[in-house]
Amino acid sequence: PGEGARGGRHGRRASTMAVNWLALLFIAQIVIFSTFMISFFTMESHRQAEQHEMQLELHRLRRDNLAKERKLMQLATRAEEGLESVGMASDYDVGAEEGEGDLDGSEGVAEAEASIPKGDGCARLVVEWWVYEACLGQHVRQYHEADDKGAFEEHVLGKADAEGTPGPDQVYGRGDACPGADSPRQVSVRLRCREGVTKLSFFRVSEPSACQYVAELEGPPALCPWNGERGSSPPASAGVPS
Repeated sequence: PGEGARGGRHGRRASTMAVNWLALLFIAQIVIFSTFMISFFTMESHRQAEQHEMQLELHRLRRDNLAKERKLMQLATRAEEGLESVGMASDYDVGAEEGEGDLDGSEGVAEAEASIPKGDGCARLVVEWWVYEACLGQHVRQYHEADDKGAFEEHVLGKADAEGTPGPDQVYGRGDACPGADSPRQVSVRLRCREGVTKLSFFRVSEPSACQYVAELEGPPALCPWNGERGSSPPASAGVPS
């Protein structure tokens, strides 16, 4: 009987240990499953949050693009209106100027569309996009006035030589660099004076070759002391090849 009792106790102990192991295994599986589910839902929530942020960013970019397109359309409309008004004013001014010539399209000569005086010894000329400015004894430049965003573009075509001798034909060198060329920009200034002219003004401007310009000006006899008491004829109306 004693051996039977001991055998029964061993059997119950083994059964209890088996149940305990099964319980531990079950608990471990529950923990693993719970950890997996928590990780899954955390990753899913992060993915959804990132997707929501991407949608917001995409919406913002689309809105900015629409605003930029509207702005560009407004600027294009203003530019067209400005070109039309400049064209009308240029036609009127050129028709009123003496020595008016025709454009030579085959040679690419830029005729004077408008000549605007700028103080003693300076004149300005509007030719399509550019405004040309010549100041005797100083410089010749071309520039485009600032737009709504404050953009301003300028190229110095040439600077007068401080030690040069004044005359009817001068070369202003030391201009801005010319893209794709070894030498800088340069302009030949041709000044003709005659009686009856009261202010310095452009006759025409041309570009015979890349970054090599010719500025033809006319002014009162006081700007041409080398002529003495004699006036000179205005520049010929023939175009300069470009």
